[in-house]
This record gives sequence, C-alpha cells and structure tokens, in this order.
Amino acid sequence: MKGVYKKNTIAIAVILTSITLTFAAKLEIVAPVRANHTSDPVMVQVTLDPENDIVSGLSGDLSYPTDLFDLHSISTDGSVVSPWLTYPSVSKGEYLDGKTHITFEGIFAGGFGGVKSAYYTGQKTGSIFTVILLPKRQGNGVISLDNILLNSFDEYATPLPVAPQYAPILVPDLISNAILPGKVVKEVRPRSLSASIERSELIHGGVWYVAVYDSEPKSAIENIFLIETDEAGVISKDDTRWRKVSLPHILFYQDRSKFTHIKVEYSNGAYAFKTLSPVENLQLTDAISRILSGVFFLCFLYVLFVYFNNHVHLFSKKNSKKDS
Repeated sequence: MKGVYKKNTIAIAVILTSITLTFAAKLEIVAPVRANHTSDPVMVQVTLDPENDIVSGLSGDLSYPTDLFDLHSISTDGSVVSPWLTYPSVSKGEYLDGKTHITFEGIFAGGFGGVKSAYYTGQKTGSIFTVILLPKRQGNGVISLDNILLNSFDEYATPLPVAPQYAPILVPDLISNAILPGKVVKEVRPRSLSASIERSELIHGGVWYVAVYDSEPKSAIENIFLIETDEAGVISKDDTRWRKVSLPHILFYQDRSKFTHIKVEYSNGAYAFKTLSPVENLQLTDAISRILSGVFFLCFLYVLFVYFNNHVHLFSKKNSKKDS
C-alpha cells in the first residue's frame, strides 16, 4: 500500500512539474535533425519563449559534438538581448564530454515578455543568437542547451523553473571535396566597438588594464591583439609586433607613456582597430592650456593696470588745469 502511494505521489509530482514547465519561460534549440550530405552549413538558433513570464536576464551553455562539426561563426543579428554580459563565445575550459561549449549571459533592459509587431497579435519568441556549424564527418550527435538560468523581472530577479534542451542531429555520409563557405577577411569600423584603459582595486590591485567591449557585435569576438608603441600612426594588421592577449589585459607600461593599438578579430573574418593615446599627451595639453590661461590672465591684468593708470593720470591733469 505504501509503495502504491509513493508511486502515485511521484507520478503526480512529475505531472505537476511538466505542467509548470509547459507554461513557463524557456530557452529552445532550433536546428535540423539531419545535415545535408553536400556538407552545407548547419544553422543552430537559440531562442527564448517567455510564455506568460517577463524575463530580466539569462545565461546558459550550448554545446555540440566536436568530432562532427567545426564552428564557422556566431551571430547576434536580430537578438533581443541588450546588453550582453558574456557575449556568446567558445569556452576556454576543458570538458570531458567531447563537445565544444558556447557560453553566454545577457540581460534585458526593461524586461522581455515576447516580440511584438503590428503585423500579428500577441507576442512571439525572440532570437538570442545563431551558430553556423560545418559538418566534417558522418555520425550521430546531440546538440545540448543546459546550465540554463532565467531570471524573472522582479526586484529579486527570481530564478524561473527551466529544463535543459536537447536536439539530436544526424550527419550523413558527406560528399568529398565539398565547397564550404570561407571567411571574408576585411576591415570594419563598428560604432559599437569601444576600448578603454581603466583600473580598479578589484582587478590586480588597481593596476592599469585594457578593456574592450562591443555592445552590438554582428559576429563573435574571436581574438584580441595589442601593441604598445611610441608610434601614433595606423598599424598594419600583419605587423609582427601584434601580441594576442586575454582580457582584462594589464598594460606593460604602467606609466601610460605609449600609444596602445588594439586589433579585434571577429569569427566571420572581419577585423577592427582601436588606438588609445598615452596619458602624457593629455597631461601636456592640460599643462599648456593652464599656462596659456595664466598668460592671458596676466595680460588682462596688465591692460587693466595701464588703462586705469592712464585714466587716473589724465584725470589728475584735468583737475590741475581747473584749479589753476
């Protein structure tokens, strides 16, 4: 009797959990169940269905079999996330599951309750990011989305109930010598890319470090390179002095006496440059400004002195004539 009661309790709990998750916000994988035998790229999209909730933030881990696919690009075109705390990118950590992991974390300014449009009623699922994978051999695999955290839009950012997602995919026998899409290497000038030299007591005891951030990237930042030099001019992308760095990168010249050149490489082949001036130039400009201001002020005082001196002298002469 007790065994039957226990089984019924478990069954009811499972049913209630399923009902709760059915009507709760969820992250989903949109991907084909079978790749093309001609080695065409496979598009995998992560979407957010808020259902009846309003979501304030999210994070998670998308993974795919490393032996079946190569990563071509990560894109956030049309994403409803703003801003990103951790832009979707390949994790540097080591995993024992034979998969490549793409981690991400973002928030929604004002909360997200679904995509609205004048062309349909209600609210629809929003895109989070898209991954393009290139099949490289035959086999079966699973694309996973786990370690998911969704926060409700309230004062406590209450975690919402959420379940991991799995999408099985088959890679058939591929045609050899298939033409795969390549990366178009070109320089871009994104307005959303920013770089700065900052310091904080929380990072290596307050030393100067470089921060790079792209608020609206069209593709994932793949690599960051840096040169500290006396040269102010544009540096070639092929300059042998470029050093690959990880952020936050501590400046070698802590006196900030050098120009800091930064090269950002995106996963779609694009690259961009940023140059930060040495702080001495700014200090020199400020010093010159203060000197010029002081000289101007002294000249002004001298003019006033001459004017009043002449005016008093002339006034004295006029009074002398009247008295005589």
